[in-house]
Amino acid sequence: MDNDKLIQFTQALVRRPSLSGEEAAVAQRVREEMEALGYDQVLVDDYGSVIGVIQGARPGKTLLFDGHTDTVGISPGAPWSHPPFGGDVVDGAIYGRGAADMKGAAAAMVHAAADVDREALRGWIVVSASTLEEVLEGAALQAVMERFPPDYVVIGESTGLEVARGGRGRAEVHLETVGRPSHSSAPEQGRNAVLDMMRVIAAVEQIELPSHPLMGPAILALTDIISDPYPGH
Repeated sequence: MDNDKLIQFTQALVRRPSLSGEEAAVAQRVREEMEALGYDQVLVDDYGSVIGVIQGARPGKTLLFDGHTDTVGISPGAPWSHPPFGGDVVDGAIYGRGAADMKGAAAAMVHAAADVDREALRGWIVVSASTLEEVLEGAALQAVMERFPPDYVVIGESTGLEVARGGRGRAEVHLETVGRPSHSSAPEQGRNAVLDMMRVIAAVEQIELPSHPLMGPAILALTDIISDPYPGH
């Protein structure tokens, strides 16, 4: 495997912004790389995920490698030690939005699979550069799995180089408090829904969460709070 080309490919992915639903530029670059590396099949599915297939000389199992290409955005005003879309290499590390989560792993999978000796390979290696993970968490990957049913799946999320054998799953809980509007000069005439929500949040923070022997402690995190109508409107 050519490490220099792998680094250049990773930098190219990092330099292309790819918010969820806006992965087309990265997908096109992945497709070009797979084709240049000699994949036996390269296709783009209805979700926009790029799928590459390496076919072994003999029948066998199907091993699926998945790495998502979308990223979260850039928080306004948040300081960056290096440009978020620069792809700078400093002290052996690539810096930029998505370098670890998870364009670096996706790039490594694309190159590693292409380097396999097909004559010694039994079965297929399928590499998926999937979309929409940050917002749908698995819907695009499920479509890939339905098209190429795998016997084994490897997802390249960062784990500190430790093998993670599962995930805790995810649920979104939406809570709502309803107030009564009043002018800020006479707040006693209304009911402030934000203050009510603050009390709800404080109560939720006191919930004792379970722990799993394999998955570890559960996590509960406040990710968004919205007040509507916006004050002053």
